[in-house]
Amino acid sequence: MFESEDQKDLAKKYNKMKGIGKATGKKFKFSKFGAQGQNPESVYGELKLSEKLVDELDNVKDMVDDLNERLEEAVYERDMFKTDLEQLTVKYNLAKKEVEE
Repeated sequence: MFESEDQKDLAKKYNKMKGIGKATGKKFKFSKFGAQGQNPESVYGELKLSEKLVDELDNVKDMVDDLNERLEEAVYERDMFKTDLEQLTVKYNLAKKEVEE
């Protein structure tokens, strides 16, 4: 019900592999890389791993870009507040001198 499309596809593949195993009499062992028949060191396995790594790298780059953007905004706001503080400090000191005189 709350499954993503990837989870549904994975469940379909698992069920197909079980059906093929029953029909042929072969037993497949499943791991985090998929069926043991698909060696993660094979060309197909390497391509899938590369695809996942590229996707992950793109996600990390997006996060870094977002953090850099937020950092620039924070630095800009800090500088604005620092300028405001300096102006208020000058006004306060002038007002304080006028009151003392």
